[in-house]
Amino acid sequence: MVKERFRPGARLLDFGCGWGDNTAVFARIGYQVEGFDISERNLEVARQLAASEGVANQVHFGVQTAESLDYSDGQFDVVAGVDILHHVEIPRAIAECRRVLRPGGVAFFIEPLMNPLFDTVRNTRLVQRFWPNEASLERHITHDERKLTEEDLKFIRRMFPQHKIEPFRILSRLGVLFPAGTLSLEKLDYSLRRVPSYGRLAGTIVLSLEKEATEST
Repeated sequence: MVKERFRPGARLLDFGCGWGDNTAVFARIGYQVEGFDISERNLEVARQLAASEGVANQVHFGVQTAESLDYSDGQFDVVAGVDILHHVEIPRAIAECRRVLRPGGVAFFIEPLMNPLFDTVRNTRLVQRFWPNEASLERHITHDERKLTEEDLKFIRRMFPQHKIEPFRILSRLGVLFPAGTLSLEKLDYSLRRVPSYGRLAGTIVLSLEKEATEST
């Protein structure tokens, strides 16, 4: 089943594809890719990129919202999303993700995670004065985004009992304050990743969500 999921020609949904950077990568790997975004302007760029990468015949794009997809049930072997869930309504989007996955299919997401310790410090007036995080096109921060919370993760676990949640960006989050030390902090994070409870301080998570093979929708 796992080998079939990643076979060349398997169907993949780029969940919130944006400008299509990842879509082109998935197509070059060998997937037949569908990508959606709420912005037709983004999709115009994505189509141009797919053509320039020589994968236009492997991809298709459409304007849609994550909470209400028009794909048929069980259509995809894989769903993949990068920094998308924190822009959408989690319960509806995750339900749609599960619906369009075939039985035995898997979804992967990488998302920012709300952390009480670091985000409390990050949002103080002093830090905001020097490192603001208000909406900004240059910093890819939008008005609608909201980091995932523990409540969001509880819902995701219920929807996908077969799941794996891997934490990243713990001490390395301090790279915003000390850019020159970011690489060293990332190495330290990697060295300490198996320390009990260390992952609770994470700022980023990778979700691997598998739909049960016995499910029909």
